[in-house]
Amino acid sequence: MLPPGYLCGRCRKRPPAFDSLLCAWSYDDPLTHVITSLKFRRLEYLGSQVGNYLAQRFAPAIATCDLITEVPLHWTRRIRRGYDQGKIIARAVARKSGVPRISALRRLRATPPQSRLSRSERQKNLADAFRCGSERVRGKSLLLVDDVVTTGATLEAAATALKSAGATRVTALLAAKTPIDLRRPSKQ
Repeated sequence: MLPPGYLCGRCRKRPPAFDSLLCAWSYDDPLTHVITSLKFRRLEYLGSQVGNYLAQRFAPAIATCDLITEVPLHWTRRIRRGYDQGKIIARAVARKSGVPRISALRRLRATPPQSRLSRSERQKNLADAFRCGSERVRGKSLLLVDDVVTTGATLEAAATALKSAGATRVTALLAAKTPIDLRRPSKQ
């Protein structure tokens, strides 16, 4: 476990829009199978299980947040998939923690899957991809929920939209973080 306030070298050079990041696991086997089953094999119940665990593990930090929201899928991807895994996880976290959940963000355009892109391509792919459509975030501390973080480009874009709408603090809550050695090589 890293000490409170720890920043990696990249974050020290260019601080992210989110204020802190909470993550339960490394995105390695067997968790890769859990997440891919949740996302692509319609095993939606796994999202609730992951959310319940996250709510329990990070209860003190979650209790400091006013609202919970998720990184949303674009509506076309949500229709193809039949559900939004981030929303399932966020609902479970909200239910277990008692912190209200809102759908604060909207993905403005369909973007190619991040998993196929380099770090710089991910950042360009998501520039201005989200908008916060809720006045309820103004002056609030938000918990931003997603399933996996690789480069942080998605979290950066979503947190930027929330902060632009007046959120005072954004804490990112993730099930897993991709280990550095599993990331695609950067094409920078």
